Amino acid sequence: LTVGSLSLFALRTNTNESAVKFPLISKTGAILGLNIVLTVATVSAFLGTFYPMLFQAMNWGSISVGAPYFNSIFLPLLTLVLFAMAGTLCLNWFKSDKKRFFKRLLLLIPAAVIAYGMIWNALQNDSALRFHFFAYVLLTLAIWVLFVTLWQNWTKVRLAYFGMILAHCGVAIATMGAVMSSYFGSELGVRLAPQQSQQLGQFEFHYDRFSNEIGPNFTAEVAFVSVSKQGKPYAEIVPERRYYDVRTMTMSEVGLDAGFWGDLYIVMGDNLGKGEFTFRLHYKPLIRWLWLGGILMALGALCSAINLKRKRDE
Repeated sequence: LTVGSLSLFALRTNTNESAVKFPLISKTGAILGLNIVLTVATVSAFLGTFYPMLFQAMNWGSISVGAPYFNSIFLPLLTLVLFAMAGTLCLNWFKSDKKRFFKRLLLLIPAAVIAYGMIWNALQNDSALRFHFFAYVLLTLAIWVLFVTLWQNWTKVRLAYFGMILAHCGVAIATMGAVMSSYFGSELGVRLAPQQSQQLGQFEFHYDRFSNEIGPNFTAEVAFVSVSKQGKPYAEIVPERRYYDVRTMTMSEVGLDAGFWGDLYIVMGDNLGKGEFTFRLHYKPLIRWLWLGGILMALGALCSAINLKRKRDE
């Protein structure tokens, strides 16, 4: 879409009569850079998704493209996207206002402090985690985009600005959730018998008891696990293994304790006999923020569409 629209613009523009010039450090330059980065990201996702299929269709063998490829491509691009998003708010159209830009740049200082505090808190919760500099950079930029968006538009209550505000805040919040859950989440595979416990960071999982239960179209092996944090009761989680007679299929029902600051969940594995099972214990900080960011982005798109329709009707 970007290549097509810019090509059409170039073909329909009379360059002999008018020439539009703008400095690179301007809102126009930031939006152009943002479009280029998003185009590169789209092409990269297309290649990573379809290249293995093409490779197999041509009978060249079988390959897989996974997380290492996408992380190496998308993390640097995400950094540029966040910086360009903030730049669209810090700069003016068709001209460079360096004074205004550097004023907004000062918001990087509190953003960096808050990002460090969030990572420091995550490291305190689990001593097995380590500091990731690139995660710190992404988290700082996401908080900076959030600050710049709110600082720039806190007095603008018109519908025309709601779409942009919600979309920018949604991207920032979703990025914060993705960074914290990906880099600072904890998980552990264990085997536990009733009345045994396992520590995961600051959380202690105590396997209380086990029971067989009958559902409407399945039988279930149910484990009852109580969780405490720093010696205080925190939650009770009930994972299950369900066996469906009709489909002759066994499925694990995840036991989940959802929270605004993070999710605890347990996946129940193989039955080892006498109530002993394998378990997968997980803690994902800020994982709900991914959903919250996506909802805000969708609301931003809806507000922009409503505002566009109102303008056409007028």
